[in-house]
Amino acid sequence: MKQQYRHKYLQKPAGTDTTIQFSSNHPYEQKIAAFRYYVHRMITLPIMEKSKQEEWKAIITMAKNNGYPIGIINGLRTKLIVRNRQQHPSTIPCNKRRWVTFNYYSPMIRSITNLFINILI
Repeated sequence: MKQQYRHKYLQKPAGTDTTIQFSSNHPYEQKIAAFRYYVHRMITLPIMEKSKQEEWKAIITMAKNNGYPIGIINGLRTKLIVRNRQQHPSTIPCNKRRWVTFNYYSPMIRSITNLFINILI
């Protein structure tokens, strides 16, 4: 079970509701970058569910105030949640190989490394 913290994270008190307006001529990637950051932060920080809901409400309010369609922000949230689950699967055990470096060269080095191949070293 993941450990969750009860504290809120610090936000800048002034100017937190200002991003690039959706109607501006900036490239789409630049317009959506702030929301990508806020949603990613909300998803990845180990905070209580209530705090996540409050943060989501703040993100939606910010999007509305800057002219963004809510569907775009909802789609971004869904996309980042799916991507986060794919990168961090919690049910699949991961066997990582460790690497060993040999400091000398010899024709026998290949046979020595083959001895260790089955024991994950």
